[in-house]
Amino acid sequence: MVIDNFNMTESVDTRTKITNPALYGYGYYGADATADDGDLMRENWASGKWEAWINSANIPDGPIEIHYVALDNAQNYSVGIVGNLDYDTYKTKTTLDVDPNVTPATPANNLISGFDYIYDANKKAYVSNNAPRIAGVTVGTDYNGNGTVEDEEKQTKYVAQKTVRFDGVATEVAGNITDLFIASGDNTADGAAMMALKGASSVEVEIVGGNGNMYYQYSIDGTTYKDHATIAAITAGQAGAFTQNNTAMSITRETEGLANDAEYQATYYKSTTLPAITFTENEIATAITSNTDKTWFTFEFWDSTEETTKFKNSQYAQLKLPVSIQVHDTTPPNTVISPLYWKSSSDNSVYKNVNGELFGHVELIKDLTYKNAQNETVKTELGTTYGIDDDKVSGIVVFRGYAYD
Repeated sequence: MVIDNFNMTESVDTRTKITNPALYGYGYYGADATADDGDLMRENWASGKWEAWINSANIPDGPIEIHYVALDNAQNYSVGIVGNLDYDTYKTKTTLDVDPNVTPATPANNLISGFDYIYDANKKAYVSNNAPRIAGVTVGTDYNGNGTVEDEEKQTKYVAQKTVRFDGVATEVAGNITDLFIASGDNTADGAAMMALKGASSVEVEIVGGNGNMYYQYSIDGTTYKDHATIAAITAGQAGAFTQNNTAMSITRETEGLANDAEYQATYYKSTTLPAITFTENEIATAITSNTDKTWFTFEFWDSTEETTKFKNSQYAQLKLPVSIQVHDTTPPNTVISPLYWKSSSDNSVYKNVNGELFGHVELIKDLTYKNAQNETVKTELGTTYGIDDDKVSGIVVFRGYAYD
């Protein structure tokens, strides 16, 4: 690329990117009679600074180097690289295009030359068009103690929730994606726990993007929210350190990306659900030795971007999941059996089929006696025969109740 257009209007034109490889290939902009000098690249010169814009869609994700040469009409020039490695590491490489110097190189042929190596740890030279991002998370726990996390024992939380219609059925879907999802009550570090874990539990994450195989690592951060750098600094094997799963997650990619629901006029994200990460009740109880109102789990999902190493410098998305730990609860729940009742032929304690037909009969305690004309308490036949201390039932009746702790 040659950045040589002094027409400043080019940097603010409204041309769209060309994404058809049958034309000029990815990375170029459409031609514009007044804002393009023929190279199909947006560029600008302002206050001694060159600027250029390219579409990086044709460049695979991963670390890159940007090599440049700046020269003037007197043939003075300077060369340099915008890199992705710190300078000391870069100097150890043996395949350099140029030999880096801290000071300008020795002039040759009376021309002033120099080499600059530019590196910013927060702005590395890196293409990142398909990094993994989180759309939502589903957390489940074995509330009823049957050893299985069932669908009705799960809760789902999206980064942003939208409603669309699939086959005539309104469905909640992801309205946004992010590389850091704090799944608390208010999506902040101060928010409430998403749910209480009371037994074997599972975590299922919906993602968009990611290159190649996906891997995950997790840490249990205790009651304090910790960022990635803080956790990564903990010695492996120590409390709070990352536990890495080096086996690639077995996933079948869905058709991911933005979609539109015509009926609801809603734009939403199609995502891929990763395999459930599961914990037994004993694993949870061993890791967290007492009940808590809020414990932070951190999950990171790393991809296999070319020329990178998972858990080190490939791309990842992070889930911060606060949960209440209740696996050490030894107090049995309170149970309540509701009294039999009869309010009407359609609202009572007698079993009925789908057609509303009753398959039993109930006589309530209060109906086993009555006042006669002389205001005397008289027993009914059932009360006389069987006493008046219980409800009398026959056929099929339904007992209802609830449990709480």
